Amino acid sequence: MLFGVGSSNSVGLQDILNAAGGGNNNAATTDDVSSSDLKDALAASKATPGDAAAWVRLGKAYQATAGEQTTAKQDRQAEASYAKAVESLVKASALKKNDTDILKALAAAYAAQSSALQTEMTTLQNEASLVQQGSSPSTTLLPPQINTPDAVSAAQDAIISQQVTAIQQKITPLETASNKATADAYKTWKTLTTLNPSDAAVWFEFANAAVNAAQLNAITGAEAEKADAIAGFKKFLALAPGDPLAAQVKAAVDQLEGKTTSTAAATTSTAAATTSTAAATTAAGGTSTGK
Repeated sequence: MLFGVGSSNSVGLQDILNAAGGGNNNAATTDDVSSSDLKDALAASKATPGDAAAWVRLGKAYQATAGEQTTAKQDRQAEASYAKAVESLVKASALKKNDTDILKALAAAYAAQSSALQTEMTTLQNEASLVQQGSSPSTTLLPPQINTPDAVSAAQDAIISQQVTAIQQKITPLETASNKATADAYKTWKTLTTLNPSDAAVWFEFANAAVNAAQLNAITGAEAEKADAIAGFKKFLALAPGDPLAAQVKAAVDQLEGKTTSTAAATTSTAAATTSTAAATTAAGGTSTGK
């Protein structure tokens, strides 16, 4: 558990961010592009490979497609589509460097890709758990000399162990890719804070991305990411003190700085009702609420 996230008896920092819409960017960058535009977008990217706008449109079409696949529980297809969305937006960014709208879309695509990978990981972990339930109990109350599994049980356990190992081998590369996408989102938002130092929404999303990145480095303390999260949230508050998110962000800063470990649950429900569009407007190139 990091910074109180996941606490069973309090509303953690991630609950505040989720209520505010932070990090929930799966479909936030599609604008007027839908999955039905994918074929035409592919054709355009091939016809004009030097056109950044063509690659942006393709990336958004892939992201819209991935959103539909996620809704349909087509996790592996969604994972592939999110990867192609990222690839397309990376090409667009290379063609038009430091374009803030492209970078916002790319950061959102990285976050969505990480989320899709985590969904597939969870599915596989549940599968491994079900397989593991079929193994023989490892210990009983019987004396050790008569607690030896029979040949059939031993063979069954060996097969189950092989199956669980095979599933884990599928999870490992997904976890690596998810962690990379989370780190890339964090780096991209950090770049955006340099390009848009007066954009409160960018600072909010940067701080949220820093929290997510900190989860990856919790064992080593994640001090750099934690410091970035605090600085990002404070900058957001300085630029948009009257934003509907202000109270929740102040609570998040207190929690990050160790001043408190709990937050009133009622505040998050208010945030969810009043600020659900914060991430969407940011990723689509909009401005912060209350800015």
